[in-house]
Formats: sequence, structure tokens, C-alpha cells
Amino acid sequence: MSPRGRRSAVDMKRRLPAILQREAANVVKVSHTLTYDIAERLRTFAFYQRFSESAVIEYALVRLFANGDDMALGAALRRTGAGRRRKA
Repeated sequence: MSPRGRRSAVDMKRRLPAILQREAANVVKVSHTLTYDIAERLRTFAFYQRFSESAVIEYALVRLFANGDDMALGAALRRTGAGRRRKA
């Protein structure tokens, strides 16, 4: 683990298969707001590829976090205009 308890990209890549094959006891339910287009694409992809939407989201997030450090990822998101959202 890297400083401040964050996992490095190498740690995450090593753990990728284990994370995706976790036991039910290690699962936490979360809810997030997605744009209509992204939600529809997720639904369609998951349906036709025979995956759960949760599995697709988890895989994408694990890969995203494994590709770089938090500062670089935060900067990249800010450049695209990402920010906090509030539920309406």
C-alpha cells in the first residue's frame, strides 16, 4: 500500500481478479446518478453481454483506479468539467 493507505496502481492490478471474484460478504450497496445516455448504454451492454450492471461498473472503476494516482485522476476529471452532483 502507498502512503495514506491508498493502493498503488501496481497493487490494484495484482488484486484485479480477486476484487472481481469477491465473496458476497465483501459487497457494499451504493447508488449513483448517471446521465440517461450512460445508463442506457450500461443497461444495453450488460443485457447483451450477460453481465450484471454492477459487475460492469465495478470492473470499470477497478480499471480506472488501477491506471494512475489519485491526483492525476482528479485533475483529469476536473479538466472534463466533472464535479460534485446533487440529487434533484
